[in-house]
Amino acid sequence: MRKVVVSEFVSLDGVMENPQWTVQFRSEETKQFKFDELKASDALLLGRETYVNFAAAWPNLIEQEGEYGWMMNSYPKHVISTTLKKMEQFIADQGQYQGGNIQAERAAW
Repeated sequence: MRKVVVSEFVSLDGVMENPQWTVQFRSEETKQFKFDELKASDALLLGRETYVNFAAAWPNLIEQEGEYGWMMNSYPKHVISTTLKKMEQFIADQGQYQGGNIQAERAAW
């Protein structure tokens, strides 16, 4: 059995939408913390909207973020959603995201 670690970002206005915006305001201490957290992981578990936002941003951040960007793009992504109706089409559409290593599951809540 694997361990699930929760990592959340919180902003004063309650909106955390775009990694391209947040990257420019991170401190070195925060950057190192997130990097260490990512290095201790081997896959990402994401909600559908977070995945779609990451897929739009992270392929463009590889050069700027170096090894962290490479890891964010190459790690397997597991997407969970209560709103997805057509898993196969979602996976096919998102498979263009660098690496194409994605699994999606519809949560039955």
